Amino acid sequence: MNKLAVVTGGSRGIGYAIARALACDGYDILLIARTPDPLRAAAASLAREGITVVPLAVDLTDNDAVCAAFTSCELLRRPVDVLVNAAGVFMYGTTGLSSQDMSALFRANIISIHHVCSLLREHLIRAGRSHMINLSSVAGLQGFPHTGGYCATKHAIAGYSQSLAEELRHDNVFVTTLYPDVVDTDMSAAADMDNALMIPTSDVAKTVQFILSLSENTYIGEMALRCAGVSSDALSR
Repeated sequence: MNKLAVVTGGSRGIGYAIARALACDGYDILLIARTPDPLRAAAASLAREGITVVPLAVDLTDNDAVCAAFTSCELLRRPVDVLVNAAGVFMYGTTGLSSQDMSALFRANIISIHHVCSLLREHLIRAGRSHMINLSSVAGLQGFPHTGGYCATKHAIAGYSQSLAEELRHDNVFVTTLYPDVVDTDMSAAADMDNALMIPTSDVAKTVQFILSLSENTYIGEMALRCAGVSSDALSR
């Protein structure tokens, strides 16, 4: 039986690129996103002989919906070997950000990860040795002007992931936090940067493949991916 990877935010961007790489490496894929039609199209494009790709459309900010969807998903009767939390949203604003928008950012970028991790924790432990990879951002390492709400959520992912790493490594669940700079996705359309200078989604996917390729003696707890040709504050201008 193939190993199982669960990827959130899997219908486009970084999540889709990672899911594609893992499918090519022989993982069965549970592909999760909120909007059904793009998700089904992404799953269909990933499917190939010998690989199971199951799309699961659910709003990860709705804990009851996530619990019901995971309970009814036949693929989740198996252990989970890899969990990639790649779903997230971006908004500009610090003190000018409304309380409602700040709450929405936290629901989408950190509380949704908590929902998924809480429900899949035992699935990861049952795998015997498994990996969780959480996508933060360079904005989870430092603050940038005009993006305080977003930066706060990405710092929260870092702290949450570091705590999980300490809790779960004795159960052979290894947690990695990735901090990519500006990646060439739809979310980065507002960045004051030439797309040719952004990190390709394929480079993030290759990073995940590298992390998973290491021997059992080694794991990477945190890794930053930086744009080579520009400073990392382009998203904040």
